[in-house]
Amino acid sequence: MGTNSRIFELQTAAAIRQGLGDGHSYEWLDGSIKTEMAPGMQDLVAPDDEFLMYVDDTAETRRQVLTDMDNFLAMETEPFDGLLGFSLGAGCGASYLIYKMQQGTPTNRLPFRFAVFFCGAPALFGRPIRETVAAPSMDAEIIGIDKAREGDSGKPSEVIEIPTAHIWGRNDTLWGYGPELSRWCKSENREIVVHDGGHEIPGPRDPVTLARCLQAIKRTIARAGGDE
Repeated sequence: MGTNSRIFELQTAAAIRQGLGDGHSYEWLDGSIKTEMAPGMQDLVAPDDEFLMYVDDTAETRRQVLTDMDNFLAMETEPFDGLLGFSLGAGCGASYLIYKMQQGTPTNRLPFRFAVFFCGAPALFGRPIRETVAAPSMDAEIIGIDKAREGDSGKPSEVIEIPTAHIWGRNDTLWGYGPELSRWCKSENREIVVHDGGHEIPGPRDPVTLARCLQAIKRTIARAGGDE
C-alpha cells in the first residue's frame, strides 16, 4: 500500500504545518517502489498520481532505503533540524537513526536533532513489514540494528535519544504500531499523543486533538534546542 510525498504535504498543510508557523521549511522524500494506493487516500489524489513505498518485505529494499537516505542527505547543502514521518515513513526514519548509531555516529552528530512520528509503522528490520513475528535477517547491518533495537527481553529498547513526538490513533486498524515505535525512544525525551482517530494525521476537524499534537511537536522542537 502506497502514498506519495505530495499527499503527505497535503495531509500536513492545513493544520500541522500552519500551526507550526512560517519559520520552517520542508523537503519531501518519495519512496521508489511502485505499489497500490493505500486506503483512505481517494480525496487527496490527482489523476496522474503514482503510489510509492520505501521498502517491501525483502532485505534488499531494506538495505537500499538506508543507502538512499545517506545519498539524499549527502546532496543537501544545509543540515536538517528534524524528521517528520507518517506510517511506513516513520518506521524508515526511526530505523535510519538506529542504523547511523550502529555506524558509530554519536547522538549529537546524527542528521536530525528531533523526530515526529505519525502512526508509526512496525520495525523494518528483523521482521516482514506485514507480519508481527519473523526470524531476523542474516544481513550483518540489519542484525546490528536488531541488537540495538532490542534489549535482553527481545522487546524494543530506548535506543533513540534525540527528542521525539509520537502521534497515533487508538482506532488505527491499518498498522497500530505507534506504541512499539515510541518504545524505541528515550522516555524522558519523548512526547506521546493518542487520539480517537485511526490511521491519519489530525487536522482542523478535531481542533482539540490538533492543539495537543501541536503542543507535543513544539515541546519536541524546544527540547532539541530549536525555535518553535
